Amino acid sequence: MPALLRFAGFPPLRAAILLLAGLAAPSQAAVVLDTYGPNNTSPGSLWSVMKAYHHQQSLALRFSLSQTSSIDSILSSLQGDGNATFGIMSNAVDRPSNTWLYSATLHNPTQHSLLTPSNWILGAGTYWLTAYANDGFSGNWQGGATNSPYSFTQNPMVWYASQGIDAPATRITVSAVPEPATYGMLLAGMLLVAGAARRRN
Repeated sequence: MPALLRFAGFPPLRAAILLLAGLAAPSQAAVVLDTYGPNNTSPGSLWSVMKAYHHQQSLALRFSLSQTSSIDSILSSLQGDGNATFGIMSNAVDRPSNTWLYSATLHNPTQHSLLTPSNWILGAGTYWLTAYANDGFSGNWQGGATNSPYSFTQNPMVWYASQGIDAPATRITVSAVPEPATYGMLLAGMLLVAGAARRRN
């Protein structure tokens, strides 16, 4: 019978346990978009977010994910009176697609509010964090004096690219979601540990 492989000088059982511990450990949170100024400030322009009569302006910031991730939190400087839809749209040729993937309704949002969504899971790709003004909403999304791609509307659901100067202040934090292959490795590791323990007995 072939000998069980050893890993980095460790006995097989210990190596398998270390492998399992690494796979099962919770992923570390990572910031994928941060347009805040120094010390969590938003000293930039007051970008209007509003909808009244036939005029509407909404804003959206572009961000990208390199792997499947869960949105842990979204901090933003959006503030105003009324209801605004705040969430994530898919990408369509460097513009928001007008298709909501996830969203929440914010009532009278205050500056630097923290949104902690549940089960907002996105695959690798490009997305838009969007603040969409509902009827009667009047407010602003203050810039963080940093540059990052964003878009705006001047007519409902028609998006235009900005020059990316003084992007609205926001911070998006995510945690990686294990791929199916990782669970397969976890199962294989459990079988390895069980087999090694059986041989020891």
